[in-house]
Amino acid sequence: MRLTDDRWWRRVLKRAVYKASEEVERDLGLVQAQAGLYSSDDAVNRRLADRERSHNLLQETYAVNELGESFSLAELAELSVSNPVIRRTELMVRLRGFEEYGEKHGHIGEFFTLTLPSRFHAFRRSGQRNPRYEGRNPGDGQAWLNSVWARIRARLHRLGIPIYGVRVAEPHHDGTPHWHMLLYFDGSHQATIHQVFRQYLLAESPDEPGALEHRLKIIAIDPEKGSATGYFAKYISKNIDGHKVGQDFEDHKFGRDAAETSVRVEAWASLWRIRQFQQIGGPPVGVWRELRRLKAPTGERFEPARQAADQGDWCAFMEAMGGISVLCRDRPIRILKVWSELPGTYGDPVGFVIDGIESGPESISTRLVEWKILWGSDVVPSRTCVNNCTGGHHSDIDFRGQSPPELGRTGNSVGYEMRN
Repeated sequence: MRLTDDRWWRRVLKRAVYKASEEVERDLGLVQAQAGLYSSDDAVNRRLADRERSHNLLQETYAVNELGESFSLAELAELSVSNPVIRRTELMVRLRGFEEYGEKHGHIGEFFTLTLPSRFHAFRRSGQRNPRYEGRNPGDGQAWLNSVWARIRARLHRLGIPIYGVRVAEPHHDGTPHWHMLLYFDGSHQATIHQVFRQYLLAESPDEPGALEHRLKIIAIDPEKGSATGYFAKYISKNIDGHKVGQDFEDHKFGRDAAETSVRVEAWASLWRIRQFQQIGGPPVGVWRELRRLKAPTGERFEPARQAADQGDWCAFMEAMGGISVLCRDRPIRILKVWSELPGTYGDPVGFVIDGIESGPESISTRLVEWKILWGSDVVPSRTCVNNCTGGHHSDIDFRGQSPPELGRTGNSVGYEMRN
């Protein structure tokens, strides 16, 4: 059904064309410090146009429940981590919680920067081509970093060394990705951790010029000079909306503010499908988000974690969830998922969907309201107890967390049901 769906093909082909176009512009020198920082101007303009179309679609799409309440998806998106302000704030809360947990348990924090071998870098900051460049795109570079990190993580796990913190992937001036990591761990493991990082990052072309200097940089966090959270905050903000970062020093040619260049970073991450932020270690944020949906006190199994989540205290939440050395499957509270046989967009079952949280034999549902997603010219927004969305065809598909298909230019509204 996917292969016979023109909308599916348009999405696939659009991604392929966008990437191919950006690779050509990168080869022509249009993605580097002296031209288009992080992304080409064409890529940025395409991304801005896509975002505008998506916003218009969300404004015309409504979620309606059995109580007659109706909200546009654009309004609901502003209340989720899709909103850059909320996304940045949540990351900062977790970052601060990690720091507090580290201080409480006597752990040290260090700042790691991981950079790719020279063959991934297309241009130098001067605008000259890198003679060692082998035509690899940013997606290839991210895959290389992911593979090296997987080996590092597995090695530390075998050695029984837990680490926790946050990782940020951001572009060099020519779009080549590199990673910044703020990690906490027991100080007795410091030398071993450094050795493992160097072993795997320098396993490839360790003798090339600059490898020892740039492939891995480690900076110890000195609490007397400031908090680790404050030090790392600029890397979080720079890659979301540039809030209070000031000038982007990668932009040597124009000296623009990070609030302006962050648009180019977002276009880069979207085009190459690069995950910008990743939590390392600690309890899953999904449980935190589900607990924040609960406003009333719960049973003793859930209440300490619920209160910590409700108060925005990530450190207390970590304590309530068993600390840093507990595996996800052994956490005292886990996401509750239920299987749905209802058909999705292409007829196959929706599969497992989030229904709430569970702890041992006890569970709490956090998705109590049935919502129907409606869009099209017949949809009339309403926040009264009257459902005005009449006159169109409503499907019986349970929509639970999936994205609506692209809209046709018909006059009928189409609906999906979901639980919230």
